[in-house]
Amino acid sequence: MKIHVILYLLFCSSLSSQSYFSEVHTVWDDRFDEWEIIGFEEDDEFVIQLNLIWPLQNNWNEWRIQGGDIEGSIKTKWRGDPSQWEIRAGNELVIIVQQYRGDVNRWEVRNGDQRYLLSTVWNNDANNWHTPRNKTAWSMKTEFRDDPRDWIIEDYMIDSVPKITRLALIFIALWQSIPKT
Repeated sequence: MKIHVILYLLFCSSLSSQSYFSEVHTVWDDRFDEWEIIGFEEDDEFVIQLNLIWPLQNNWNEWRIQGGDIEGSIKTKWRGDPSQWEIRAGNELVIIVQQYRGDVNRWEVRNGDQRYLLSTVWNNDANNWHTPRNKTAWSMKTEFRDDPRDWIIEDYMIDSVPKITRLALIFIALWQSIPKT
C-alpha cells in the first residue's frame, strides 16, 4: 500500500513540473496580426507574443515570436509560397510543410529528426486541429465555432518536445484559420 502512495505522489509531482500551452487569443478583437499564447511551466504562467512584422503592407508571410525563453522569427521559405515555413529561434530550426501539395488540412512539422503530423479533425473545417498519429496528444480548437479569435489548446506532449515545435503547431493552425485582410 505504501508503494502505491509513493508512486501516486511521484506521478502527481511529475505532472506539475511539465510545461504546456493552454490557450491562444488575439490581442485586439478586430485584428489577427497580434496574438498572445498562454502557457504554464511548473505552475507559473508565461506569455509568448506572436506578431505580424509587416501589418501595414498586408504581408502575412513574416512573423516575430517572443516571450519567456523564446525569441525568433517565422517566415515562408519562399516568398509568396505559404506551403513551406521556417521557424528560427536561437539555434533551433523548425520546418513546416504541407503533407500533400495543395492540401491545407494536413501539415508536417519537423524539428531535427522529430516529425509531427498536424491535421484538421474534419476536412475543410479549420475550427479543430490535432496530431492524429503521434503518441503524444495535442489538439487546438476554437473556443466558439467559426470565431478564430480565441483558441483552447490541449497539450499533453511530453517535455522532450521543445516549446518551439509546439509553437509551430499553434502557428500553422492559426495561420490556416484566420482571415488575412
